[in-house]
Amino acid sequence: MLKKLVPLAIAGMAVLALAGCGPTSGTIHDKDHREGYYYTTYHCYSYDKNGSCTMNLPQQNYQPPTWSFDLYASEDDHGWHSVNEDTYNRYEVGDYYGEEEK
Repeated sequence: MLKKLVPLAIAGMAVLALAGCGPTSGTIHDKDHREGYYYTTYHCYSYDKNGSCTMNLPQQNYQPPTWSFDLYASEDDHGWHSVNEDTYNRYEVGDYYGEEEK
């Protein structure tokens, strides 16, 4: 199960990282919603004299849900912008998002 969650966690982080790079207003070309999910990581809490882990304990983590718009402001200014759930639900693909709030 961990092998399936790691790529999802990486994809989620990539969406979040890219979400801050786009414009803050423009025409919505696409919408993306990712459900929140739990995943487990393991951390070593005890090492032997050779530096090998002797006590590996699981830690449960939570990736919260995300909502974002793919905004197109111009040929050179387009990308993903994070929004909250309410804003996500108020807009459709093709709508203008930005200064003129709905």
